[in-house]
Amino acid sequence: MKKTFLNSAFATLLITSLTLFSSCKKEENTDTIPTQEEAVDIVSNALDTDVAGQTSDFEQTAKTSATYSSNSYCGFSKDSVITKSFTGTNISYNYQFNWNWAVVCTQAIPNTINFNLTTSGKYETLRMKSDDNSTTNIAVTNLLTGTNYIANGSTIRNGTQTSKVRNMSQFTSKLEITYSNININKTSPYRIQSGNASFNLTGKTINGTNYAYSGTITFLGSQSATLTFANGNSFTIQL
Repeated sequence: MKKTFLNSAFATLLITSLTLFSSCKKEENTDTIPTQEEAVDIVSNALDTDVAGQTSDFEQTAKTSATYSSNSYCGFSKDSVITKSFTGTNISYNYQFNWNWAVVCTQAIPNTINFNLTTSGKYETLRMKSDDNSTTNIAVTNLLTGTNYIANGSTIRNGTQTSKVRNMSQFTSKLEITYSNININKTSPYRIQSGNASFNLTGKTINGTNYAYSGTITFLGSQSATLTFANGNSFTIQL
């Protein structure tokens, strides 16, 4: 009987230890900061047309500029609200876009169209879920010369993400992107041809641990770009 009691006590202790270890491990995983690969997902998804990202916004600015780059629209401005949604096998999104833009002229010649945009919504991919909102300012120039429009501007995107890979971690994010000389062709489908951007990504894990990444984005044309982190690691992303 004594032997049986000792075995039972040992078994109870072992089960308790395993339970505590499992609980600690689970708690630790919820506080895991985003990996560099997950940071790539956050930045690339913010740009990707497949989930209504910023690349599609640039295409919209070029499409609008193609229509309103004439002196008859000097001083013209417009507000519009657009809803975009899609549900597919591997991706889905649902966003509301609030656009405001105005044509700026010098001596009755259009030189800039200023765009202001706010968005709010959600997306989901194979690797990540996000609930976010953004504020963007874009100035489009080179309206009447050359084969490309030139866009400069910035965006701030705040959100909450859940990774669907590795540690399944949850975190908040603040993504700030500054765009420099984004060249967009003047004919449909109005694709980005070249340009650069810098980004800063900061946020917190579900338990309040801070994280930060920064780097640059080089637009390559053909709906792709190179994302390079400050430590030199680079990734090719699709737009």
